[in-house]
Amino acid sequence: MGEQVRAARPGHESAAAERPATARLAPEPPGYLQVTGLTRDFGGGGVRDVTFSVQRGKLVTLLGPSGCGKTTTLRCIAGIEVPDSGAVRVGDRTMTNTAQRVQLRPERRDIGMVFQSYALWPHMSVFENVAFPLRMRRERTAAIRPRVEEMLDLVGLAGMGKRRPGQLSGGQQQRVALARALVYRPSLLLLDEPLSNLDAALRDAIRRDIGRLQRELGITAVYVTHDQDEAMMLSDQIIVMKDGSIVQDGTPAELLAAPESLFVARLLGQANVVEGVLAATRSQAMPDGTTARVADVDVATGQGVCRLTARLIKDAAAGDRVSVVWRPGDLVIEPAADAAGTPLAASALNDGALNDGALNDGALAGDVVDVRAGSSLTDYTIDVGTAKIRALRLGRAVTPVGSRVVVSCPADRAICLSD
Repeated sequence: MGEQVRAARPGHESAAAERPATARLAPEPPGYLQVTGLTRDFGGGGVRDVTFSVQRGKLVTLLGPSGCGKTTTLRCIAGIEVPDSGAVRVGDRTMTNTAQRVQLRPERRDIGMVFQSYALWPHMSVFENVAFPLRMRRERTAAIRPRVEEMLDLVGLAGMGKRRPGQLSGGQQQRVALARALVYRPSLLLLDEPLSNLDAALRDAIRRDIGRLQRELGITAVYVTHDQDEAMMLSDQIIVMKDGSIVQDGTPAELLAAPESLFVARLLGQANVVEGVLAATRSQAMPDGTTARVADVDVATGQGVCRLTARLIKDAAAGDRVSVVWRPGDLVIEPAADAAGTPLAASALNDGALNDGALNDGALAGDVVDVRAGSSLTDYTIDVGTAKIRALRLGRAVTPVGSRVVVSCPADRAICLSD
């Protein structure tokens, strides 16, 4: 007999309550998780026509600012939110299909969920919190203990089963929530901003745990965050959302190499943006042996016009206003030289002695105005006249504040965008 379902209208059971759990969309789309045409209108918010798929055993991240629709999408997949239209399929089971009036209840979806707030039962022990989904599924009592203890061991909480959630740290509570979501080996794992309540050190530790468990158990997962570092480190695929819609998706490497807009470029980490005018486009050999289309961009500076070279992501015409994007970690900093080739000292700043070599194509001359030294990285801010460029270098600071420098970015790492 088929799974019990309810009508797409919340609070109303369908008269034809029994529908086959294997009902499918036609033609069958690819992907273990398939979300098709998902729309939920809150009157000024929600999501519109969201469509994507996730392959079995992969982790996809929904990335975007607050209010972009990523949590609404997750809640629709879980069955907590009922969409106005669209379909959700996991494996060969249809969870939601508004056209067919199929809406499986959340508890019938075999989906695990980890919430931002942990959502643990405070009156239950750690063991009973993790065992709860198994008891709800009427698992044999003899089978529950070894499965719970195995999961507690996997998340690093062996021996803590008798404690209450209030006796645990935030990181330990999040591990309990993760163990509870995974203990019955769900067909799909959903994680909604699970690290946002943790400090930096704990975020890093739990992020590693999530990545390790997801790979070891081969679980298909959807992860929601606004933190680009989490997305880049955890994901097989990133779906970037804005104003309720998907604006771009791809692997972390693909999105870093070819963001289709400044919004995506900035969302994926620190980005230096220098505006200019497109002078010409041409083909150029890249260090990896490929040939790419590049843009020559004229940028006005305090010393004149400098020409930068960057990979062209979208077609543009000569004379168009464009933006060149440099990532801080890709930049090269070199001392500026005077006409005799001698590095300029701090006392020579802004004296007009900078020679033409400091304004060679692909480089900008500027003054180091701030240096922040970390344990392994040094963060420089360089004022190039029309913008302040951020550059990251490994190791301790070797270029002090007040230095006159030339900063550049290899053409294969620089990006030219026309928006």
